[in-house]
Amino acid sequence: MAHGLAARWQSRRWLRALCLLAGVALASVAGLELSYRWILRGLPILPTPMAVPRKEALDYAWRSLGGAGAIRGEVLYPWMFGRVWNLDHLAPSLKAAHYVAQFHILTLQDEQRISSINGLRGSIRERVLIVWLSRHWSVEQLVGWTYTATVLPTAQRAKEAR
Repeated sequence: MAHGLAARWQSRRWLRALCLLAGVALASVAGLELSYRWILRGLPILPTPMAVPRKEALDYAWRSLGGAGAIRGEVLYPWMFGRVWNLDHLAPSLKAAHYVAQFHILTLQDEQRISSINGLRGSIRERVLIVWLSRHWSVEQLVGWTYTATVLPTAQRAKEAR
């Protein structure tokens, strides 16, 4: 009887390989989620959204980010870090999240609330913050922040220069 069970288990090598592969994949996803939460815990404060500007301002900011058509975004999860690793090829909503994350990290470094030298590099913090922003802010809030922080001051400076 024991010999029959052992023979059956050995004949199902593909099942063992599949179980092992599923375990490795699950451990990888869990490890990324834990790393994501650990890096977020290292930030003393997370950014808070601003009020969303009017529709025309959102459309203008969306176009300045390279968006076409309706404002739409995508939600990222910690196992999607590869989507934000190359910052040159981000979708418009993620570009807005990158601007918010970069500004927030630089502000915390200026206030000396986080170190720019010790610990994690700022770029990893920025990427983790991009993922967090895509999950917790609406696309309108991200694009509105971009308009309020970058487009509007540039337009005001140009108007004052005239």
